[in-house]
Amino acid sequence: MRFKKAVGDKEPSEAKVKDPHSLRAKYGVDIIKNGFYCSDDPKAANKERDAFLFPFLKDLLNLSLSVTRWLLQLSLNSYFLLT
Repeated sequence: MRFKKAVGDKEPSEAKVKDPHSLRAKYGVDIIKNGFYCSDDPKAANKERDAFLFPFLKDLLNLSLSVTRWLLQLSLNSYFLLT
């Protein structure tokens, strides 16, 4: 829940009043362009991920641990080579 508190209220104008140091208070424009998204709990996060946000992650998470580690290492190596 610390992350949810750091993100702030869904409505940036409310976030500016309730917690002016929250991310939505600083960077949000309105309720649609509020800058950040976070789920209420892990169960909701999994449901939302699978439903509409990141369906490719479901397949990625179903890979074996060794393949997942290999993909992560490959991504990190590519990132550090490009930066």
